[in-house]
Amino acid sequence: LSPRVSPSSMDPAGVVGGSLLHWAGFVAVLTAARIGLLHGFQSLSHSKLAQENRITKRPVISEKQHQRERVWPIGFALDAVFMVLAFYFGIFQDMPNFRLSGVVSQFVIHAVFVELAYYWLHRALHWKWLFKQWHQYHHASVSTEPKTSLSFEVTERLVYTLLFAVTPIGSYLLGYQSFASLALHLLWFDVMNSLGHINFEFLPDWWVWSPFNVLFYSASYHSIHHTRFNKNYALFMPWTDIMFGTSDLVRTRDVFHEAKHYEPRPMDTELTPEELKPKDFGFAVHGIYVPSYLHSPHVLWCTPCSQERYEMRWWMWPLYPYAFVAWFLTSYFADQIGYHVEEEFEKRTMAVDEAGNPKTLKGITFTMRNVAMDYFIPYKYKQLNHRIASIVLEAQRRNTRVVGLAALNKAEWLNHGGVDIVELLGDKLKTTCITHGDTLTAACVLQYALDLKRRNYWKHEVFMIGATSKIGRAIALALAKRHVLVRMFTQSQERFEYIRDEAGEDSEYLVRAASLSEGANADMWITGKYKPDGLELMAGIPQGATVLNFAVPDPLTPEVCATRPDVLHLDGGFLAYDPKNSTMEFTHLLPKGIMFACMAGCVTHSAMGYTDHEIGPVLMDRLDPLWEKAKECGFFIPAPTSFNKELDLPEYRVEEI
Repeated sequence: LSPRVSPSSMDPAGVVGGSLLHWAGFVAVLTAARIGLLHGFQSLSHSKLAQENRITKRPVISEKQHQRERVWPIGFALDAVFMVLAFYFGIFQDMPNFRLSGVVSQFVIHAVFVELAYYWLHRALHWKWLFKQWHQYHHASVSTEPKTSLSFEVTERLVYTLLFAVTPIGSYLLGYQSFASLALHLLWFDVMNSLGHINFEFLPDWWVWSPFNVLFYSASYHSIHHTRFNKNYALFMPWTDIMFGTSDLVRTRDVFHEAKHYEPRPMDTELTPEELKPKDFGFAVHGIYVPSYLHSPHVLWCTPCSQERYEMRWWMWPLYPYAFVAWFLTSYFADQIGYHVEEEFEKRTMAVDEAGNPKTLKGITFTMRNVAMDYFIPYKYKQLNHRIASIVLEAQRRNTRVVGLAALNKAEWLNHGGVDIVELLGDKLKTTCITHGDTLTAACVLQYALDLKRRNYWKHEVFMIGATSKIGRAIALALAKRHVLVRMFTQSQERFEYIRDEAGEDSEYLVRAASLSEGANADMWITGKYKPDGLELMAGIPQGATVLNFAVPDPLTPEVCATRPDVLHLDGGFLAYDPKNSTMEFTHLLPKGIMFACMAGCVTHSAMGYTDHEIGPVLMDRLDPLWEKAKECGFFIPAPTSFNKELDLPEYRVEEI
């Protein structure tokens, strides 16, 4: 920003005449341009595009509203008179034609000072007396149009003229103002004002998920204020609402989607005969860490890492900014599809057909352009579910029978294990079923725990964390059925009693634990939740116990486990297969031959020939059949690992526990 130059030091050719008559002419031309701009937006608000993306449809704009909003020229008149008076008293004199610093300084003054002052003025105008005297004139228009942005009681509009003058006058007093920057600011102001009241959503689909959504408002954002009154007070920039707790971004996104008819949809590309060939199953996966983008051949085309377990390699550090940009653009600025087809592959099973050849299942992998941290941002939940639903529709278009929701794509807080996805798709879901794979995950952890018991790595009782989750409930019920005492760590007496009642005659083997100290006699700890964690969790684990974890993230770390070498920590929730029996290359950050149990559950669900969805709670009567079918598909418990590092454990533990 350059300082204001005095008239004597300026090039006369760079200065527009300073007489009051010339200034009045400039103001008149600028006011005419502002009026023309308003009428342009007014026409746009009645276009076919506006009708198709209308936000507030009721009440219909009446003749009474048109008459009330005929006061719109008063605003322009007040602004013009003020500008002429300001010039008369020495403001806006001796300005150059253009100075970039004028544009920048006005934006800063507006964003910081005017937005904040307007916010609190607007809040005050909603106090009962002031609202009745002034502001209700504006709020009488629920269904808005550009003219509504200038529909105010005269005194209120005069206050706005004085407030909004702070920006151009402030820039002038700082020595940065120019004729062009002043005109640009007023025209930008009018554009923003009209767009907020235009009552149809014209912004692209990605806007509502991008950071721009919290930097600048939209027609959807301001429509919330006209329908709810006590939310979204901001002028053009929602930061004040966010700071003072009056923003409603969730409802804004809902309104945006309703106006844009935002619905899940498959890709627009035409499929080849090869792509249309029937497939038995498909995976809906997502990235885990930002650098994990570098494992996808669609992001870093020359990388062989798609076949390897995730780890940071030295050459990845220089590419971290590239990975971050790839995530940022695809997560926030990609359209509502937001995924790509990673690969198609085959998986041979142990079963044989009538000719004696191994049966082969055909699969496909879809990768969502999101990473794990996106799943913990509430305002992105709707985007994530729409992308998941779009994957299902694309899989259906490609004749895929079963789609498995991998990793966090089935999180309870996101879509209740796939239930919300089925409801979202409704009648669109015809030939494809959805599975969360948690049934086989529960069976996998159960069989691993029983195998460890057979090998004498524990023999008394089980302490389970995350015992009331879908997987935890199924494991607890299955162990109780086998007369194994399970102490279920939960703070919810109601949820515990519900599960205990399910156990029926085996309910005596389920005991609620309200604290970690109640697991003092448990030599097997199954962790299915990342809290409690760290040293707090380790302090409750008794001497010589075995910990089998299937939670993501793991509540323990290698550093914490190093403090207790007497405790055996094992990774659960994985299944192994012979990589020679699969052509799958993209192994989801795992080494070849290892698969997440939930994804193996999708394969097994397909092999079982099930045509119903596996969503919501785990069905206990399918636990054992699915495990047997998984073995037939070539899956088995992998060699023991702890934090992805292989352990050399004896087949049978000799020492006493």
